[in-house]
Amino acid sequence: TFASTVAGVGAVADLRVTNVASAAVNFDGSTATTLGLTTTKVGAAASQVVIDLGATTASKATTLNLTTDTSNVEVKDTTGVNVATSVSIAATGKNTVTLSDAQNVATLAVTGAGSVDVSSVALAKVATLTVADGGVTFSNVGSTATAFTATTGAGVDTLTIAGTNVASVNTGAGNDVVTVATALAAAGTINLGAGDDTINFTVAPTAGATITGGAGKDTLGMAAADYTAISAFTDA
Repeated sequence: TFASTVAGVGAVADLRVTNVASAAVNFDGSTATTLGLTTTKVGAAASQVVIDLGATTASKATTLNLTTDTSNVEVKDTTGVNVATSVSIAATGKNTVTLSDAQNVATLAVTGAGSVDVSSVALAKVATLTVADGGVTFSNVGSTATAFTATTGAGVDTLTIAGTNVASVNTGAGNDVVTVATALAAAGTINLGAGDDTINFTVAPTAGATITGGAGKDTLGMAAADYTAISAFTDA
């Protein structure tokens, strides 16, 4: 299996990779500050394809717009240092996207009817997460964002989040799973929405935090001794 390299990309703002089973794909010389990357049937469940946006020269893209269709890819920039600050992913089918150089990404928007798993890298600076109805698997453990908000749709969402800086999390409909990895902030609110949802606390939330369950059978997981730390649990 050999890597393919496209050099001298320049100002081209729309890159496409289609029907690649396992070979790495390298792009070089990209100067677009807003860059689109479309992957269609790239990789497989057990085979992730690496797409390098800056093999020998760093990409200039601060905004990265991905369109993924049934793909398992790692998107990285070998010579850049976390250049992108905003990422969108329009998903069709089931997708896994490893954002290896995304430690400065502050906004992540997932659209489309497909699902995407971005959890292999904790996106610690993401302050705003929005997800349509396809569903997302996401982690921001170790978050450094001043405040974190998440709004998701009717898909199955699996969120592993740092609770300390949560402002609000609304997971919409669907059978969602939220794991709070650090103490949920006193002013933090989590609304699980409709569906048979699960929320797990690895440590006790700070007194004053509010968790709201919606229609459906919801499950609260936490140490028995920590239940007194919750000021309000409503199921409406």
